[in-house]
Amino acid sequence: ALVGAKPGEEAYAAAAKAALQRAKAQTHNAFKIELAKRVIVRALTTVGSMD
Repeated sequence: ALVGAKPGEEAYAAAAKAALQRAKAQTHNAFKIELAKRVIVRALTTVGSMD
């Protein structure tokens, strides 16, 4: 999802979605999938802004 993509939140969100596409929510942890997406986007944004 990131190969050839312009760095940015849209590309990072697509990468997070691809990484978690097979994740299956259970009864009490469905929120963790959305949380994981946000963590991935934030981590990639942080790393992408480092010089």
